[in-house]
Amino acid sequence: MVLAPAGKTPLSRPPPPPRRVAAARRRWIDMDTDVAVNGAGVGVAHVDPILVGVSAVLRF
Repeated sequence: MVLAPAGKTPLSRPPPPPRRVAAARRRWIDMDTDVAVNGAGVGVAHVDPILVGVSAVLRF
């Protein structure tokens, strides 16, 4: 136990960081591109991927 002078608070350490951490993320990308066949424009291709990631960390 740390005793502090009158009117003062004792110094304390900050809490340790968590040992286990988990995270999840999801991202959506909106991509559109023009499509051409033999040089003639045909239309627009819509490519919209969804990326999903999960991570886990254990500190030792």
